[in-house]
Amino acid sequence: MKLTSIRDYTFYGCSKLESVEMPNVTSIGYAAFYDCSNLASVEMPKVESIVGIAFSGCSSLASVEMPNVTSIGYSAFS
Repeated sequence: MKLTSIRDYTFYGCSKLESVEMPNVTSIGYAAFYDCSNLASVEMPKVESIVGIAFSGCSSLASVEMPNVTSIGYSAFS
């Protein structure tokens, strides 16, 4: 079974998380990576939708690779 979506609040506040590579994920839920302050890089080539505040508070985020995104929710990267 392949993981295809990240549910709401899944990694909320995971300050030890530094990078994410998920090749089969197509959607990211509300606040899924909220306040992951050390998250520096994200690679999810199949993501199409990102819900609101998904990456809010990710102050170290420097690299995002999501070439298929067609929908980004409010304050997704604030």
